[in-house]
Amino acid sequence: MLDKDKLIIVCYVACGDMSKYKAAMVLSEIKHMLISTFDDSVKVIVIPQLHSYETRLEFINTNNETLNEDKLSQFGLAAQNLQTNINKFVDFE
Repeated sequence: MLDKDKLIIVCYVACGDMSKYKAAMVLSEIKHMLISTFDDSVKVIVIPQLHSYETRLEFINTNNETLNEDKLSQFGLAAQNLQTNINKFVDFE
């Protein structure tokens, strides 16, 4: 499957108060967790936010697939849970 056909998850991880070593370890763990969570139809990109305390997610679907309200609601809930878990992981480290 080509990258252009995949759902792309971009995860911006807050690393504002971490050392570079700790940030690298956290980013590696988060990327590994995300990659192992999804199949090969999802591409994961993890970006450190070195001067920020905000972790956020972006979802890119280059196929411009239309989602109905039910699927959009399920997707929003899954995205919220994913971001909450990442924030707990970052706070735990």
